[in-house]
Parts: sequence; structure tokens; C-alpha cells
Amino acid sequence: MKHSKTIFQQLCFLPILVLVWGCSSPTPNRPNIILVMADDMGYGDLGIHGNELISTPAIDKFAEDHLQFTHFYVSTVCAPTRASLMTGKYNYRTGVLGVHPGQHLMKPQEVTIAEILKQNGYVSGIFGKWHLGDNYPMRAIDQGFDEAVVHLGGGMALPVDFPGNSYFDPYLMHNGKKEKYQGYCADIFTQKTIEFMAKNRDQPFFAYLAPNTPHLPALVDKKYSDPYVKKGLSDKEAKVYGMVTNFDDNFQSLISAVDSLGLAEKTIIIFMSDNGPDFNRPEKWNAGLRGDKGTPFDGGLRVPFFMKLPGVSGPQKIKTQAAHIDILPTLLDLCGIQEYPQPIDGISLRPLLEGQDNNLADRKIFNQWHVGESPQRFKGSATYSQAYKLVQPNGGGFLNRKEGIDFQLYNIKDDPGERTDLSDSLPQVVGNLKLDYENWFAAVTSDVMDYTPCVTLDRTRENPVLLSKFDLLRSKNGNGKAWMVRNTEKFTGSMALYFDQMAQQGDSLVIEFLNHKSIIPLAHTGKEQHLNSITLERGTGWLHIYLSAQGETKVPRFANLQIK
Repeated sequence: MKHSKTIFQQLCFLPILVLVWGCSSPTPNRPNIILVMADDMGYGDLGIHGNELISTPAIDKFAEDHLQFTHFYVSTVCAPTRASLMTGKYNYRTGVLGVHPGQHLMKPQEVTIAEILKQNGYVSGIFGKWHLGDNYPMRAIDQGFDEAVVHLGGGMALPVDFPGNSYFDPYLMHNGKKEKYQGYCADIFTQKTIEFMAKNRDQPFFAYLAPNTPHLPALVDKKYSDPYVKKGLSDKEAKVYGMVTNFDDNFQSLISAVDSLGLAEKTIIIFMSDNGPDFNRPEKWNAGLRGDKGTPFDGGLRVPFFMKLPGVSGPQKIKTQAAHIDILPTLLDLCGIQEYPQPIDGISLRPLLEGQDNNLADRKIFNQWHVGESPQRFKGSATYSQAYKLVQPNGGGFLNRKEGIDFQLYNIKDDPGERTDLSDSLPQVVGNLKLDYENWFAAVTSDVMDYTPCVTLDRTRENPVLLSKFDLLRSKNGNGKAWMVRNTEKFTGSMALYFDQMAQQGDSLVIEFLNHKSIIPLAHTGKEQHLNSITLERGTGWLHIYLSAQGETKVPRFANLQIK
């Protein structure tokens, strides 16, 4: 890691509390933590935020009875938010750049909240979406979680998922092994969370419930979608609303389980979302916010955030801005853990939760995401002060690819819909926020290009190893896309390949690793190919696997390596 940050940058962007990671002696009555994160649920997808069509009584009541952050910000796409949540850092520091192939794989050396809690006597479980790496050493079970029932990559029933998988009766990964489950995905994840809580009720636990709903594709039982069709919504939007209502039912089941297990008085509960609603929902209602998932406007960045604290009764609205990077330090503070293994960007919000001034008047919050293989200054960025927001939307989002510089300034409290651009009338504010951004960008990207995600082949850690084409990287040897692989010993075993395209007569399979290249004529046509005996030498390098077909190369959707 480079140590090129100035002292000014370190002080501005690393609110370090303690840098020595010592294991504190666990204290009695440390609170349990339940963190519930929806996937692509927008700020306007809840009744409490003014949506008159949707039915979310359980979440609405939870918000009404407890703490509501009215201006809580996350990243504008899934994996960056989850990286910040796990580490308390801005996602660029963690190596997570976005959601495109290879960009969602977090540095294994990052220390997660689950790892810190484990060192302090907690047991942790994740149920749903991890989206920070499916192979050792980047899986949830490699990063502190004792129990993990998760789907692959960024979504189910998508090309990243097992072929033919569905939200109903899905295949999921249980502690690194593929298993078949019965039922609807969100119901399964909730039930597994409840079972985890019941099993560990006599010790402090961290339960991270992160269903893949209401992320598209829109798949839900008709009993949930039909009422919305009758209200006049399109079939797609009715299914999305149905997924939200199913989420609400599961949230109620979770809250009821907390009560029945006698855990209510010693459990912190958080409900939030990972980003705004999908841009492929033309009928969505987003509470007047501009933009959606993928954009640097508040429709993509501002999410519901509700919190229940043991011993704190009555509703409270907190209007001070806060962000995903604050969750780790806040929870650790509430658990009495004051020791961090590494610098973080977030701060503890405990004073705000206890009704005290947190001295945040001059704090800045930063967000950036765009399509591309490396961060680019200002592109798709948002810089928040407590009063203003500087936006550079060009290039930000899945659809907006406009280039150039186009700064916009909004008074975010008076103009939440970001309709009135103040950049011409307040040039000094624009200049100050640009300088704040420049310092931040230099700090968080100082070593991001030095990171190359690497899958480790180790039979004692992961076997079989399922490599996905959505984890492919652009190899630095200029020979197309490949996986960076570290082989701890000479690999001998078998390989099963699944291609999205049919292999034809005369095609050949090519495998390259450590300057050794094998060209294997196919024994048969089809999407699936099996090699009963392959060898990969010990070492670290680019692993290329592709089909050579009439001058074109086709990479497999999955390569399943069984180590003997």
C-alpha cells in the first residue's frame, strides 16, 4: 500500500479513533445486532414516505416508533454500498469500484465488522446478498461470518446466477457449498435468519439479513402482485410492489421472532436499502427525488434508514446527514468496542442517537460511481455539505454516458428534488466543494489501481471452485479477459464448463496458465463441456479459459474446478 497521503488528507478523511486492534474482553449484555438491507428499494417505495399505493405496514410502524434518519446516504449501486457497510470506508479504498465484471471484488485484507465482532465474542450470520466476491479468500465466510446462506454475485435469476435458477426453490450457497432450498428466496433468507437468532440467543450475535428483493427481475407470487394490478399498475411495477410487500411481511416475521425469543430489550435493529430504485421501472414513485439507481442524484443515493435501540422509546427524526460509512463505527461504539484494526472514514453517530450535538456542521460526504475500469476525477460524483450538494452527473449511471464537465449545485434541504441549479450564483461554494472533492479523491484512490483481485486455489478452503465470467478481469498481458489465480500447489483435477453459446464441431477449448497453453479439441458440441483430467502448475498468474470458434473467443459463464 502506498503511503502518499498528506497529513491534511488523513485528518480530513480518516477519523481515526484507535489504530491498534486489540481484542477487548467481551462484556456482559452486549447488544445483539440485526441489520436488514433491502436491494434496490427506493426512498419512495414505502408508505411512510408518502407512497399511497404500496402496502408496507410493518416497516412503516417500525419507522414511526423508532429513529428515522431523514437524510441517509449510500452509494448509488449495490457492491460499493456493501463494501462501505462492511468496512466503514469509502468503497474506492476497499478495491470495490462498481458492479461490472471484476469491479465488485473486495480486498481480502479489509477487516469487516463481522471480523471485529468475532474478536469480541460475537457470532455472525449473513443471509441473502454478499456481492463482494464468491471465491476464497473474498467470500463472506472468509471475512468473519460464521454462517452464510447467500446467492451468487449481484443477483438471482440473472446471468451471474446458476443456469435456470429462480427466486422460487433456488440453489444457494451455504457456507461455500451449493444447496437446494424450497420456497421463495426472501422467505428463505428471513427464516434462516430467525433460525440463526434462535440458535445463538444466549450469546451476542450479528445477523445481516440482505434479501435480493425488490431487485429485478420482478418475480413474486401472484397473491402479492395481483392487488397492485387491480390498482392499475403495470405487470412489472405490480410485481415490484408485490416484492416490497412480501419484504414487509418478512420484516414483520423477523420483529415477531425477536419478541418471541425474548431478545427485544437487548437487540439493535436497523432497516435500510442499498441504493435507489432500478432505472428500468418507468412507473416508479420516488417521493419527488431526482434520479434513480446509478445516478449521483438523491433518487439514487438517499435511502430509508430506521433504527431501534434497546432502552430508547418514542419516535425521533434525525435530520443531520449520515452515510453508510458511519454504520460500522456507530455499531461498534454501541457495543462498547473502541478498537479498530485500520483507519476508517466513518464516524460514530451515537451522540446523535442520544440526542446530543455531534459537531457535524462542517462535515462533507462524498459519493462517486461511473461505468469504467478506473476512477476518473469528478465523473458521476456528488459532494455533500450540510447545506449544499455539488453534482457532476456526466458519465454517472448506466445510461448517461455524456462526457465533459457539467457542475451543478443544489440547496439539498430547500430543494430535495434538485431542480434549481445554483452553480452560477454561488461560484465560491462550488469552488470550495470542488476542492474538498479533489482532496478526497486523491486520498481514496491513492492505491486503488495497485489492487488485482485474486482467487486462491486451496483444497482445504474451497473445493470445488466455481469461477464466474462476471469476475473476469482485463489481463495485463494483453491477452483478453482472465481470472487472476494463485495456485497453492500443483493442481490436478477435473473441470466442468458452461457456455452461454453452443459449441460447434471443430471448435477447440484453450486453457492458459503460467505460460503453459493447452489446446483441446472438443469431443462433442453443446453448452456444457467436461474435462476429466487437467493440470495447473503451482504459482500465481492469469488463467485464461475460452472456446476458440472460427476465429472468435468465447469465455465460459462458469468454470467449475474440482481439485483431487
